[in-house]
Amino acid sequence: MRLKWGAPALLALLVICSIAGTQIPKVAEVVIHGNKGVSTDSILPVLATKVGEDFSVTTMNADLARIRRMGFFYEESVSAAHEPAADGERVTFTVEEHPIVQKIVVTGNKILTEADILKVVTTKIGEVMNSTVVARDEDAIKSLYRTRGYVGDVGVTDPEQLITRDGVLTFPVIEVVVEAIEISGNKKTKTRVIRRELHTKPGDAYNSVKLQRDLERIYNLDLFEDVGPVEAVPGSEPGKVIIRLPVKEKKTGQVSLGVGYSSPQGVVGRIELGETNFRGRGEGINLLFELGGKASHTSYELGFFEPYIDRHHTSVSASVYNKVVYRFANSAITGPVVANGSDSNLFNEIRKGGQFTLTRPINEKNRAVLGFRTETVHLNLSAKEANNPNLPQFIQQEGRISTLSTRGIRDTRDIVSDPARGVNYTASLDLGNSNVKPDVKGTFTRGSLDLRQYFSKGVRIKPTQKKTVFATRVMLGVMNGKIPFSEQFFVGGAETLRGYLESRFWGKNMFLVNMEIRKPISNAFQGVVFVDVGDAWGTNYFLDTTADPSQKFGQHNSVKPRIGTGVGVRVTTPIGPLRLDWGFGSEGSRTHFSIGHVF
Repeated sequence: MRLKWGAPALLALLVICSIAGTQIPKVAEVVIHGNKGVSTDSILPVLATKVGEDFSVTTMNADLARIRRMGFFYEESVSAAHEPAADGERVTFTVEEHPIVQKIVVTGNKILTEADILKVVTTKIGEVMNSTVVARDEDAIKSLYRTRGYVGDVGVTDPEQLITRDGVLTFPVIEVVVEAIEISGNKKTKTRVIRRELHTKPGDAYNSVKLQRDLERIYNLDLFEDVGPVEAVPGSEPGKVIIRLPVKEKKTGQVSLGVGYSSPQGVVGRIELGETNFRGRGEGINLLFELGGKASHTSYELGFFEPYIDRHHTSVSASVYNKVVYRFANSAITGPVVANGSDSNLFNEIRKGGQFTLTRPINEKNRAVLGFRTETVHLNLSAKEANNPNLPQFIQQEGRISTLSTRGIRDTRDIVSDPARGVNYTASLDLGNSNVKPDVKGTFTRGSLDLRQYFSKGVRIKPTQKKTVFATRVMLGVMNGKIPFSEQFFVGGAETLRGYLESRFWGKNMFLVNMEIRKPISNAFQGVVFVDVGDAWGTNYFLDTTADPSQKFGQHNSVKPRIGTGVGVRVTTPIGPLRLDWGFGSEGSRTHFSIGHVF
């Protein structure tokens, strides 16, 4: 049979034969040229071009990128070429090394020292500069500033431009500063009232931690419903920002006529006139009348607060009052105490007088307080109660008491009305003088510690953010001298040891431990679980209301800790959180209702 070939078929056959006869050359040799400090043995492993492998221009060009990524060489200097050799192709990679680092310097830094910055720099003197490592060093410097709350950048982002040919590696740091602070949203409040709470000033380095504390301080003025969020926008030139701070004012004036209730007082009529932002200057004035209640007494209080009287931010407060202080059950005085500790008829004191307080900041977290109080005290007893032969003589003490108080306070709480983190430590020393009938005349001293601490996860994003908080308080106190009955330490009730009568225990010595877990349920509701442990002891004033020891309103001269446990709820309202606690103690269970957190 004879085959006939057409022209197309013949051409295809020739191409196939040509390809079959062509062999792909092998890589005969790989040469690195121009390297000095970086060994050839450290370069060859990163290359895909290998001796004995098929030569490929594509692979050779990809190796250029691999060499550049090593970071030791000027990118534009890296090149490749190939030429025939005896056994295949010789491939030559030409490089130009970065200089050997002889010195590392930092410029432009004012906030952080050069030593602090160089601690995060991993580039080593005496080694060839590696642009990849230097880029990581730039990021580390920025991160270091962020961890301190600042904003810092490196002015030149290309590592190859940071080092000179003679090996001087320079990090030119740019620290961002505040060019201006723009406040908006305040209509009643004068802008200077807000600005004086800002420790961040134009010209200062921008610091997010410091600024967050400024926002908390403004919110703690209790003049605003919300503060922030802050916006930092570019300023007139690189390295400068403008801070925009919006605020939302809340109603600070109050005129109220109504009925209130608390566990000690019962139902009271209440008339209150108040303004916490008087004249838009953050000044406070208040006038309060309370009528009725379990004491059937009309109380009043007139107060004034000036937040700043000098350039040192010294504040002053003063008040005059005629008020009722509720203690324990009258039945504890005039008859036996029933097993469940009923307080259906409360004992109470009438206090008339005034007080004056000066507060001076020492620094951001600490302040000193000097106070003076003078008042007359007498018992609010009916004629029948006063003539009761079982009424102890000391209960009928009446007279004038004056005290000069000094306090040192350390306060790092974020939000004073509802802390989520920080501490509030107070050390107090009171020097008192009593002129009280029938037989308590002289001086007395009182020392106390009040240590509060708050724990939560993370920092509030904004002041109004709700968080789960573990709160603790430890109180210690001791007294000496001529101590009137009403000046002793009292433990028991809604503000101290829940699950017990108001002022159930008293004495010259006191300790108290409170622990609470506060869990947000919604924006307006908060659930609380608490444990209280405390006692007051060492009194000169004992009650023995019955011959039956089991019925005594017992006091004691040595410490006997009592425990109260329970649960509660907090409801956020314009006048503060309403508090309802159910406490369980060794003398039964009790319900406590009041305003504000216990601590």
